[in-house]
Amino acid sequence: MRAYMYLYGYRNPGAARELITSLRLPANVCGDCGACAVQCVSGFPVSSRIKDVIRVREVPPEFLV
Repeated sequence: MRAYMYLYGYRNPGAARELITSLRLPANVCGDCGACAVQCVSGFPVSSRIKDVIRVREVPPEFLV
């Protein structure tokens, strides 16, 4: 969720991409969301946010500021 904060809260896609890349997540992260045990008590849709922010790792670094 830190990467989500970098991308949308701070508007710093470079920091978000750097963090996501450093985590070395699998290619199909959250591919089986039905099996996810993460549930936010406040109703924040964790899996959909992860799916959204993970796309930044596919953007070439030269396109991010």
